[in-house]
Amino acid sequence: MKSKAQLFILVASLILVFDLLGCIASRLLHFSYTYLQMGSSALYTLSGYLGFRYRRELVGGLQAGLIAGLTDSTAGWALSAAILSQLGSPEPRPTIFLISIVVPLVTLVGGLCGLAGAAVAKGISLMEKDPGAVQ
Repeated sequence: MKSKAQLFILVASLILVFDLLGCIASRLLHFSYTYLQMGSSALYTLSGYLGFRYRRELVGGLQAGLIAGLTDSTAGWALSAAILSQLGSPEPRPTIFLISIVVPLVTLVGGLCGLAGAAVAKGISLMEKDPGAVQ
């Protein structure tokens, strides 16, 4: 990747595509959209992995995870609410209080998962440098 902005756009795009496809699938296959939370967490972790690969620092993974969580809790939430309402499943309007709790919480979870993904990437990069050290 050439810039941090490209990394963040990639991360945000992955989250939004996942939200879009997951929302449509949940309605077509009649399962609760909340079951896709594990997939979101996996994407937060993947974002952290990619962030470490980009910056070669754990903070890169943390930042990418934070962007993933922030995107999911703002644009992803709005996108899924809009799609669900168009498919005949009206969701209650979120209150300011709910938004002020959910957005920071999901962003924090994204950052923690991103940090975990960065730690995995760091471990892999250390093994690549000295394959004989791991036995």
